Amino acid sequence: MPDLDMRTVSFLVSFLSFIFGVGLLFFHFEQKNFKGINLVAISQICMSIGIGLIFLLGKIPMWVSALLSNMILCGGFTLCLYGICQYRDACSRLCKISLLGLIPLFLTLLYFYFIENSLNTRAAAASLHLGITQLFACIVIVKGKAFDNPLPQYTLALAFGLVSLTMFIRALLLIQADELNQYIQAGWVHQIPYLSSMFLIMATSFSLVWLVNGR
Repeated sequence: MPDLDMRTVSFLVSFLSFIFGVGLLFFHFEQKNFKGINLVAISQICMSIGIGLIFLLGKIPMWVSALLSNMILCGGFTLCLYGICQYRDACSRLCKISLLGLIPLFLTLLYFYFIENSLNTRAAAASLHLGITQLFACIVIVKGKAFDNPLPQYTLALAFGLVSLTMFIRALLLIQADELNQYIQAGWVHQIPYLSSMFLIMATSFSLVWLVNGR
């Protein structure tokens, strides 16, 4: 499989995430009666910032690209999960688990940056948290108490489930792979999860608009 330029991939994902986040935020202003949409919109903007910091790798302090970017990205998905919990009228227990999971993630990133520098381990830890959070979102979409059109509901659940699977596979492959020295030169193992996240961002925006119109 031919490799894409990692900087180009991260820029595209960051740009699209920002555009769809802003668009969804404007949609929320017209549909203020529906809880959670604003949180999903803000989460997409947070994801855009997190991935944008990775795009700036080499132009900003390394710890910002290596640590802060991953925390903002994973925190953005946790916020997205909370917004979906509100919209689907679901219990926030899984959201709390994802939120608490940010603590061991942060400690892991710190350890494998300042003490035992390992890019693979940092990326695997972030992928694991993202995969778990996306799996939680899939469960919340299916199990939520609110009545919604089944087609966009299960379409959105499937999108989260598939992207969650790519994150778990990435984490597994990274543990077994040779240590990567330059993230910007990363191959398809890193690029496919980025591209699948871009698909998820678009699917989330379209499906939420579809769901709201259905209600």
